[in-house]
Amino acid sequence: NYCRQTKLELKPVVLNDMLKQIVDAVDDQAAVRRIEMRAELDPGLGTIMLEPESIYDAFLNLVTNAVDAIPEGRPGRVVIRSYRIPDQTNVVVEVCDNGTGIPPEHRDKIFNLFFSTKGKKGTGIGLAATRKIIEDHKGSVSFETKPGEGTCFRVYLPLQTAQ
Repeated sequence: NYCRQTKLELKPVVLNDMLKQIVDAVDDQAAVRRIEMRAELDPGLGTIMLEPESIYDAFLNLVTNAVDAIPEGRPGRVVIRSYRIPDQTNVVVEVCDNGTGIPPEHRDKIFNLFFSTKGKKGTGIGLAATRKIIEDHKGSVSFETKPGEGTCFRVYLPLQTAQ
């Protein structure tokens, strides 16, 4: 059920390795469109407890959306960053693009189930599912956007280290 909290099977995951896999998975498609994929990953993050399949899908969706946000024919950049805020118990992953940004009239709807700006190419499930996966991990997702300059999604996940 989409609305119910899912019982996660947490496993030790090297988050940076997963993020590199996602960058590699999208890189060829991005390169064809002259979009530079860049990973700026904190080497000190190590292994944390996550449900690998669902969290992979969540980050892949954010990265794919970032690539899609850059207009065809325009060189672009997508940056994936990971870091830990000192004295906090969260890991932060940012997915930022220099695409078109999110128009003001869409900002309060982008996480709604079945809301899409992609016409027939979009289902409106991606960001809703991404938010649910992150919340199931007891995390949160937010974004900052500037029309014409791009968008940065920020995911906060509790730092549950592998024992």
